[in-house]
Amino acid sequence: MYTLLIADDERIEREALRFIITRATTSIDRIIEAVNGTEAIAIAEREQPDIVFLDIKMPGTNGIDAARAIKARLPGAQIVFLTAFDYFDYAHEAIRIGVSDFIVKPASDERVMEVVARASAELDARRAREEQHPHDDRRRHQMIELLERELISDLIRGELDREQLGSYLSVFDIATLEGYPACVMLDFESYPMAVESDDQRAVLKRRTLAALRTALRASGIPVFGSDHYPTLKLLLCCGERARGDLQERIESAAGVVWRTLSIRIQVGVGTHAAEASRFADGFARAADALHSGAPTGAVSCYQANNATPVSPLAPNDVSGVESRGGDLAREAVSRVQLHIQTHFDEELSLEQAAGMVRLSPFYFSKVFKQHAGTNFVDYVNRIRIDRAAELLREGRFSIKEISARVGYTDANYFARMFKRRMGETPSSYRHRIRR
Repeated sequence: MYTLLIADDERIEREALRFIITRATTSIDRIIEAVNGTEAIAIAEREQPDIVFLDIKMPGTNGIDAARAIKARLPGAQIVFLTAFDYFDYAHEAIRIGVSDFIVKPASDERVMEVVARASAELDARRAREEQHPHDDRRRHQMIELLERELISDLIRGELDREQLGSYLSVFDIATLEGYPACVMLDFESYPMAVESDDQRAVLKRRTLAALRTALRASGIPVFGSDHYPTLKLLLCCGERARGDLQERIESAAGVVWRTLSIRIQVGVGTHAAEASRFADGFARAADALHSGAPTGAVSCYQANNATPVSPLAPNDVSGVESRGGDLAREAVSRVQLHIQTHFDEELSLEQAAGMVRLSPFYFSKVFKQHAGTNFVDYVNRIRIDRAAELLREGRFSIKEISARVGYTDANYFARMFKRRMGETPSSYRHRIRR
C-alpha cells in the first residue's frame, strides 16, 4: 500500500483526483494534499509519500521546482506532473529531474488510473527487489502487525495462558501486559467520499489504526491493535493511574484522525486489566461503553456504577450504535430538516446542524440517515438543487446567480451537483424547458 501526495492550487482538481483514486484502486491507502509547491515540499519531507502528483502551474514555487526539491529529498518517489498545457514543453526538464509521467488536464478516469497503476507497479517491483534482503525492515513490521492481531484475538477470546503470554512479552520486549481495552468505530458517513465497498472500509480502518497508534504513542501510550473486527480493537498499554488524562489523550488522537483522514471515530474504553483472565471482560465493557454511552464527544468510558450489564464479546461484535430515544431523534432530525429547507442558501455543515440539536456530529449523522433516508450532505444538495431547478424554470437569473442563491459559492461544483441529481447540466435543463 502506498501514500500519494496531490499538490494543486485548485481544490476541485484535488477532490476529483482523490475521488477517482479512492474509488478505483486499493494500492493507495493514504492520500494527502498540498495547495502549492512550497507546501508540497514541506509535506513530502515530513510524510515521505511514495507517489507525488504536482501541478506544474502553481503560485509561488511551481511544480517543476517542487519536483526538483522533492526528488532531492526522496529520490525513490514517483513524480507525476499535472498540466493543462502541452507536456512536450516540459519534457526535457522532466526527464532531467526524473519525473515518471504526465497527466494532461482534464484527464479521464482511465488515464488517472493508468498512471497510478504504472507508478504502483514500479514501486512494487522495487519493493520486491528490496525484500530479497533477509533483514528487510518492512517484512519485520508486517510480522509485528500480525503478532499484534493474534495477541488481541487471544485477549478477546480469553485464551491466553501463561506460556503464550511469556512469548508475547519476549517478542514485544515488555515486562508486563496491562492497560485499557478499547473499541473504535469509524463513521463512514462522515468521510467526504462515498464508502461503497468492503475494500474501501478495510483501507480506512487500516489508516485509522495507524494514525491512532502514532498519535497515542506520541502522547506516551503504547498501543497494540487489530483491524480484523467490525470495530478496531486496541489495547492502550498504561497503568491504572493514567485514567485521569486518558480520555483527553484519546480525544486528541481522534482529532488527529479527523484532521489527517477526514473521518470521525467513536471510542469506547473498558475497565483496566492487568491479568490475562481480565482482558476479555475489558473488551466486552469497551464495546458496552461504545454502544450504550451518551452520544457526546468522541470517547465513552465504561462506568461500573451506571453502565448496563455486559455479555461476553462475540467474535463478530456489532459495529453500529443502536438508536436510543427514537422520538427525540426524530424530533431532532425534523428540526434540522426544517432549518435546511428555509436556510439552504446559507453555509450548512454537519457540525452546525448537530450543534443546533445538542448532539455530537458522529451520533447525529447516524440518526439523520436513519430517519431522513439519506445522509446529511445529500439531503442538503437535494433541497438546493430542487430550488435551483425552480429558479431555472422561472428564467429570471443567470446560472451563476442561481448557484449563489441556493448556497453554492463555486458555480462549477453547483453544475456537477445539478447534473448528478437532474441528469443534465443547468444550461441544458434551462434550454430544454424553454423550448
